[in-house]
Amino acid sequence: MESNITFTMRGFPDEASAIAASKRVGEVIDETASTLSLSLAGLDGVTIAYDYDAALAELSRGFQASGPLAATADDFATGVAMSPRVLRDGKVKSHIVLSAGIIPLIDAPQAGVSGKYIIAHELAHVHETYFMDKLLPGLLLQRNIFGGQDIFLFATAESCWSEYAASAFSAPVCPDHGRLYETTFVAALPQLKERVLAAKREWVSDNDYNKVWKQISCDVTTVLRYASYLMGHVASFDKPFEEAAKDAWRVMEENTWLLPRFEEQFAILAEMINTFSQWKGLEAFDPLKELVRNVFEDCGVPMCQLPNGTLHIWIKDGKLPI
Repeated sequence: MESNITFTMRGFPDEASAIAASKRVGEVIDETASTLSLSLAGLDGVTIAYDYDAALAELSRGFQASGPLAATADDFATGVAMSPRVLRDGKVKSHIVLSAGIIPLIDAPQAGVSGKYIIAHELAHVHETYFMDKLLPGLLLQRNIFGGQDIFLFATAESCWSEYAASAFSAPVCPDHGRLYETTFVAALPQLKERVLAAKREWVSDNDYNKVWKQISCDVTTVLRYASYLMGHVASFDKPFEEAAKDAWRVMEENTWLLPRFEEQFAILAEMINTFSQWKGLEAFDPLKELVRNVFEDCGVPMCQLPNGTLHIWIKDGKLPI
């Protein structure tokens, strides 16, 4: 099956090493898709690059994107793989971009990082995108999200769903990878409150609304997204979250101001994946969007949409939760 995949190899020292890398990745794709019953119908191709950041930025996506792609790079994790959506001849597909650094990790994982799992996770994104496009045709990449809160809430909600689904589909390839997701989440959550308050303190002194909104929205999205990775992974195994991810559960309980939101997130994402095949429209995301809105409000950033469509966002100082 791998012979049918279009590979783009960037920065390899010679043709032989490029061929060997593409062959090994192709074998993993074939094996993983078969083992996990993942569809490759939506796979546009695979780019393996030593210049990963440049490969993302220069990927032709087939539509006018708002900006070039960039790897995840925050205080808690650095991305090495991505499956951005592309438009090819009017059809929505996914193009996998891999850092060449993961190739040795396919057969020799290090520090719990498995190249096979990374590829499996991206294939799960390809699978989820393909079936979402079939369920909701004409939506992905072809319909803009407009209107007040949706502009801010849908992107975060969709990111949480996407990572939950991909983690749930790919978890069997490497059950131990959940520990890495847990470590990242445990590092991010305790810092959320202070990062939000610090952004507000700067806002009081510099009155830079764009900066404070960008910082707080980024921090909220980061925590909810990392929670989604972990929740999706744990959901694949018959074990309660508080047993499967004890450290994460402990940190959630310590952050009592957000614990009810995480419990809602568990339930909403589980319901979304259970009803995925029955989705009829974007209303499937409404409960998750409401959750995101409520977390912003817990952080003292309430939103109010007026009847004329105007959106008001307030930045409230003071302690959290408000």
